[in-house]
Amino acid sequence: MSYPFFRCSVCKFPVQKVIGYDLGKMPFEVITYSDSPVSDVFEKDLRFAFCRGQGMRYSEADHAKTVEYIDGYHYNFAGAFKGYCCFCAMHAGFGTELFLDIGCYSCKQKHVVVAAFIELTKSKPGESVAWRTHGWAALPSVIIDKIVAHLFGNQLVVEDGVFCLPTPSGNME
Repeated sequence: MSYPFFRCSVCKFPVQKVIGYDLGKMPFEVITYSDSPVSDVFEKDLRFAFCRGQGMRYSEADHAKTVEYIDGYHYNFAGAFKGYCCFCAMHAGFGTELFLDIGCYSCKQKHVVVAAFIELTKSKPGESVAWRTHGWAALPSVIIDKIVAHLFGNQLVVEDGVFCLPTPSGNME
């Protein structure tokens, strides 16, 4: 099935737009507005390519495929983080603890993979490193930053393993 989406205002990845629906029927917005962008990327196993939105509906990868619409069970950020995907909101100051409860499985996996990759590159201070003995840790941090940024289509700036995202400026609703 195709879902309406918008692009994250920071990383430009598609974020599933939350709209009310009746089980087994096309959402009213999709039928009424033919210019609504829709995507089936959400049904493919391209975990780094999208955000499902926030809430309990998609917090785990093994969620039920069909479920009645429950208000608040699945939502998109409002206020300062309006237009953000889970991943960018977390790295722009939302906080890891709350992110683990409301973030979608796709963005959670991105965070874990990137954190593990950055951890691989760390070596002890003053330690001499070489590719043969230390692998990724032997690469200069600027190279690692470029690799991590490439995972996100070069839309995010990474410096020393830290994402440098703009301060949220959305309207407080």
